[in-house]
Amino acid sequence: MGRKRTPGLTQRGGVWHIDKCIKGHGRLCESTGTSDLTEAEAYLIYRLNEIWEQVKFGVRPRMIFRQAATKYLEEATIRSIERCAQALRQLDPYIGGLPIDQVHADSLYDFIIARRKAGRRSGTVRRDLSTVRRILNLAARKWRHNLSNGRSVPWLDTSPLIEMPDWGDKKMPYPLSWEEQSSFFQLLLDHLSKMSLFKVSFVKCYLGSA
Repeated sequence: MGRKRTPGLTQRGGVWHIDKCIKGHGRLCESTGTSDLTEAEAYLIYRLNEIWEQVKFGVRPRMIFRQAATKYLEEATIRSIERCAQALRQLDPYIGGLPIDQVHADSLYDFIIARRKAGRRSGTVRRDLSTVRRILNLAARKWRHNLSNGRSVPWLDTSPLIEMPDWGDKKMPYPLSWEEQSSFFQLLLDHLSKMSLFKVSFVKCYLGSA
């Protein structure tokens, strides 16, 4: 017969998760990231001590990047939110479980290298990293914790510098062939196709008379 588990731990998909109500804090729900019960119990104790310090002394709560990313997706109103969500899914295995103050150029290095090996262009990786930079900027400049001692502090003290990769792989622009132009117009709505055809014809006439 196995030993009795610590209250507040449940196993899902082979991994131990915390689900516990804490006085003065509320409900704590997160993954311990391990399938080992002893390690999960040690992590639970660590988090309980951490939360006790937050409640008792007004210490800033520790937020992981996954929490910040979730908040961003819930609050964002930009049209490209699906693109951002896709980028964050790709980033999660690399930085999702890191405290936000540990997300920086070094912790993003493995992600950048993996994306390059997968054949992604540097422009695509830059768009992914710009989402990370936006989230960290919000954590440092907008999102705040209201502590038990009455103080209000930002999620993050400062947002780190994240340099954008450039592998010199940008596609050079080129004029569309007649076949490409025809295929492109067929994908447009009728009124957009007519507008585009007029624009292209106007430019060609202008260049032809120059």
